[in-house]
Amino acid sequence: MPLADFAIVDTTLREGEQFASGDFSPADKVEIAHLLAGIGIEYIELTSPAVSPRARADCETIAGLGLSSRIVAHIRCHAEDARIALGSGVGAISMVMGASPILRASGHLLAVGEIVRRALDVAREIRQRAPAIELRFSTEDAFRCPIAAIASGSPTPPAAPCRCRSTRWSG
Repeated sequence: MPLADFAIVDTTLREGEQFASGDFSPADKVEIAHLLAGIGIEYIELTSPAVSPRARADCETIAGLGLSSRIVAHIRCHAEDARIALGSGVGAISMVMGASPILRASGHLLAVGEIVRRALDVAREIRQRAPAIELRFSTEDAFRCPIAAIASGSPTPPAAPCRCRSTRWSG
């Protein structure tokens, strides 16, 4: 695959706050976003604006900076989270929903096919509200899943205008 087909997604402003000492102020986040854009990072992923009023304000602020990087809201695969993300002005949305047996049993209790249906439903709603927004869905924990379980939930791609970027795999 040519290098031109790859993009760098920096998760510092999302993952970086998941550590005990990671608490960036709004000013820190703006400075970090400027630095990341300045070195050519294509995507800057932020904490979901649905998490808190501060997270939403931070998304709105960074999305409004006019940076060359695309600002991405990392959200749960829920319609309300998607609506909040769209209202924050981000240029891309990355939806996530656990698909491993461990996360399904301890969380949403959905079968793989139901996860796929929910992702498509939320993606269609996003696409109706913001046709040009870049959209991605990831299970993020598929490495813990038997491949047959993931493949069994794969539907025929929808005819509706729903372009969901995803990691490609072959098996």
